[in-house]
Amino acid sequence: DILIPGIMEHVERAGVHSGDSIAVYPPLHLEDKHRELILKHTKNMAKHLGVIGLINAQYILYNDDIYVIEVNPRSSRTIPYISKVTGVPIIDLATKVMLGQKLKDLEYGTGIYREADYYAVKAPVFSFEKLTDVDPGLGPEMQSTGEVLGIGRTFEEALLKGLSAAGYKMTGEKKGGVLITVRDSDKQEIIPIAEKFEALGFTIYAPSGPALTPPSNMVA
Repeated sequence: DILIPGIMEHVERAGVHSGDSIAVYPPLHLEDKHRELILKHTKNMAKHLGVIGLINAQYILYNDDIYVIEVNPRSSRTIPYISKVTGVPIIDLATKVMLGQKLKDLEYGTGIYREADYYAVKAPVFSFEKLTDVDPGLGPEMQSTGEVLGIGRTFEEALLKGLSAAGYKMTGEKKGGVLITVRDSDKQEIIPIAEKFEALGFTIYAPSGPALTPPSNMVA
């Protein structure tokens, strides 16, 4: 048997270290069929790896299918967050299982635990403003120096609390500028994002070479 207390969805795409990615619970873009695939794959991997206790798995949702990034027979930094936002004492349950008790005999059941009716956002904390000559670009190497948790009735409320706790100055003022520079393969996808910033009142900046046909207030 296996119990998945909760599934967290990363905002940043695969390729950014999980510790540097904003994570949302419950996930925003998973359908029931994706949850069932995650449960199936996790159960199979735990069984064939011979894991009794905790297992940490990361997946990619691509073309309506679930692919495994990595699986580790251990705890992870998300354990305290999932325990807190779901109320499932994961460490306590894992310890009891490792000592011989049956998961199905404990009070939290098996399968995917019921999702909460509120949202929780785990936001990374970076030290870019405190350190000089540090590359702020995100990639497979972890750069965050801490994490915070925001909880709200909606995703937007939880995200605002998380970013505010992480040190971002969320003034609510819809003014300023946004620099957008992307590789050629991402140019079409960035257009609706730029349009949303424009609609909010921001000036869009882009390098003169890679710039697309600019929105009305784009400065190249």
